[in-house]
Amino acid sequence: MRLGIDRIDIDNSECLGPGRRVEIWFHGCNRSCLGCITADSNYRKEPIMDLSVSAVFDFVSKYEDVEGVTISGGEPILQIQGLIELVRKLKNHGLGIILYSGYLHDEIEEIEFGVELLRSIDVLIDGTYIRELDDGKPFRGSSNQNIIQMTDRYKAFYMRSDTKRECRVQQKGLYFTLTGIPDMDSKNIWKIVKKKGDF
Repeated sequence: MRLGIDRIDIDNSECLGPGRRVEIWFHGCNRSCLGCITADSNYRKEPIMDLSVSAVFDFVSKYEDVEGVTISGGEPILQIQGLIELVRKLKNHGLGIILYSGYLHDEIEEIEFGVELLRSIDVLIDGTYIRELDDGKPFRGSSNQNIIQMTDRYKAFYMRSDTKRECRVQQKGLYFTLTGIPDMDSKNIWKIVKKKGDF
């Protein structure tokens, strides 16, 4: 099974989950949310990387100090068979899994393989981004989105009351990357970076 991936990265910021994490952005989306920060890559016809599930797993598993994996997009559910295969391998390797999806939990349950997917992850952050409901709280883009604990693995992390929304725009080699759920300042910086063609 192969996966269309737009970015895969190592991050220590805890913007998208606890500990040192591998963050994977799946290619493509069917939502077109107004204000989406990844709209440019979602509308690109081809993913930046076309990788086998085994190649993605090999990349992740070579880092012994990684606590878990955060999967985002795009819309990962559009590649659900490859997603399940990857999540199974990662889970068997002892890693925690956080999944962001525009689909609601109940919608995922109705999709073929959806129940199996939900049983294989630790946290689901569901729902489409609605710009008017962006309340600045951490870990999700707008107040309609739900942080659903599928296991207790990250319960303490998401219950912390001192956590603020965080996002980082940083240069990595020749490219700039954006990590986390952006506030308005981060979105404005990202617009400037994109205009310069540095992304």
